[in-house]
Amino acid sequence: MKRETLNGYFNLRREIQDYFGYKEDWEVLPLSDEREMYWMLVEDKTPFIVYSTEPLTTDTINDIGICIQFVYGHYKTRRTAYRRDDLVAVPLGPDIDGNKFLMIFDAAKEFPTSARAELRRQVELVMGY
Repeated sequence: MKRETLNGYFNLRREIQDYFGYKEDWEVLPLSDEREMYWMLVEDKTPFIVYSTEPLTTDTINDIGICIQFVYGHYKTRRTAYRRDDLVAVPLGPDIDGNKFLMIFDAAKEFPTSARAELRRQVELVMGY
């Protein structure tokens, strides 16, 4: 492998992290491209994210299926999301399978804040809360 290839990889990774203001500490999280997903971040005592290939509605949650993952917050900053105008990076894992990722979501596909209460109640029913 050429040294330039590795240099390019590490430079690009650093550029992506700088864009979001994300600072790695002792753990390197792989990036996961979730820009096609519709999503909602629930910032609670134990923050989690709900996402789906279809727009989030009560029907989506009941019939099509959703993915739910807990936020893996940075222990120093306690940040759950690293927001830019067009993209949002959210560190997720490891509660389900031990994997951790820095997932990148499209900001335009985030569920609107104004309608979250009703949808959140539906998600909590699905989760058994």
